[in-house]
Amino acid sequence: MHMDIEHIETQESGEIVSEILFEICANYPFLNDEEFNNFKNEVEEIDKERKMSDLEKVEEMVKLLNNPHAYVFEIRDRNRYESGRTKRANFEMLPSSELIDNTLYLNIPSFSGIKVEDIEERFLKYNKQSEGLIIDLRGNRGGNERPGDDFAEKYLLKSGTHFVGTVKSQGEGEWLKDYQIYNKGGKSNYNKPIVVLIDSEVFSSAEKFLSNLKAGTDCILIGSETRGGSAFPREFFKEINNKTYCIKIPRWRFFLPGESLPLEETKIKPDIYYDKEDIIQYSIDYIKQISKAKEEGPRTKITENVLKISKEIDPKNKLSGLELVEEVCKYVRTMMPSKEILDKTRENKPIPRIDKWDTSADELLDEDNLIPGHTRVRNINGCTQISYITRALLLAKGVPSLLVDTIEEDWLKENPNWKNDETIPVSGHYFLDVYIYYEKKWYTINPGNREERIHTHEDYSIGNKKYIEFAKGRDTTDMGYLNMEDRLNKLEYSINY
Repeated sequence: MHMDIEHIETQESGEIVSEILFEICANYPFLNDEEFNNFKNEVEEIDKERKMSDLEKVEEMVKLLNNPHAYVFEIRDRNRYESGRTKRANFEMLPSSELIDNTLYLNIPSFSGIKVEDIEERFLKYNKQSEGLIIDLRGNRGGNERPGDDFAEKYLLKSGTHFVGTVKSQGEGEWLKDYQIYNKGGKSNYNKPIVVLIDSEVFSSAEKFLSNLKAGTDCILIGSETRGGSAFPREFFKEINNKTYCIKIPRWRFFLPGESLPLEETKIKPDIYYDKEDIIQYSIDYIKQISKAKEEGPRTKITENVLKISKEIDPKNKLSGLELVEEVCKYVRTMMPSKEILDKTRENKPIPRIDKWDTSADELLDEDNLIPGHTRVRNINGCTQISYITRALLLAKGVPSLLVDTIEEDWLKENPNWKNDETIPVSGHYFLDVYIYYEKKWYTINPGNREERIHTHEDYSIGNKKYIEFAKGRDTTDMGYLNMEDRLNKLEYSINY
């Protein structure tokens, strides 16, 4: 795209106004002819009544760019302004950290006047003993991008090369150039959950840091959308009416992956919109949920038996996300015997009958638990055992999940005396909540039900029947019960408290 910058002028333009207008056209990356022509037409409308000063005209032209990095401001002491670029930040603007409920809370108020060591020191103080990381960027308006980029590359980014986004800038002859930005992770392999808190003040290099994290980690963004600023402005210092002014003209327009509009318009949106005062505690709870979902339970350990079976599922590791979850569930179903086969086998007693409470995924997947004459079908029965197996296999394939124990809503309503009447059969079910990293999203699955396997998160239902969650954990032992009596006690406690 070539722009005719010689035929733009404001009414009665002075030398300074014409010079700044030229610099805008030569440096600002207008994305297309339409955008440039709109700017040109609006410039020509400035001060038709010829009442504005040169400063007011310059301010109006810069404002027409509608870019938060484009602005004009007075500088009373240029030397002091220049030296301020290397000045250390005030104490309250330096990074800080603390351990809150075993979660590392890292606050970075600004990237101005700090070094990577400032972030590094606060991070390393609590990193090893924490189970997750909260990076609070709220209010961070940017500064020097190097400290944040260097810290992310050294400690947080996953190994490999990651596409961050595209920069459009003015090239020679007023042609736009595209630059693909990538980052590269080191050997840190940070595998703990990361939450980043953002708001409408997050801007400029803080957004660049955020873009690096989005591209190279599985971080979850919580809060409200950022301000939106592509950065890398060029500064012009001009004497106007015996005062020194700095005019900033952006030279970059940054596009996030998959976006057709620049960052100024798209902003960076949170994965979870949340604006309540307890946002830090909310984030801690979110981290703890993911951390727990990644842990083995006493009955859902990743043993040799579990690993052996997991390698038969998607052996070339081509699947991910819900497709992988679906494949695991389909495989588990192939191990399930029909009621006729199970009853007949148990009548003949060639294999031991395994108590659904006193068992584990390891025992259920052992070859000794195969039904005679079968190479895959096992002595497995009921949603408890299905959930043990499914969760252990999901963990082995890198998918965090938690067992959710539920009770049928109508059953509770129709049987108010259920606790005292042992003849009433309990109507409950085990679901799994699974976390999909690349979607940064939880889903609920019913692993044994092929027709309605995938649910939205916390939709515990089977057909028209609704189920109420009363316990969640790595397995029933983790939830605090080893038999039906303990389970009902847990249900009663949940209802009453």
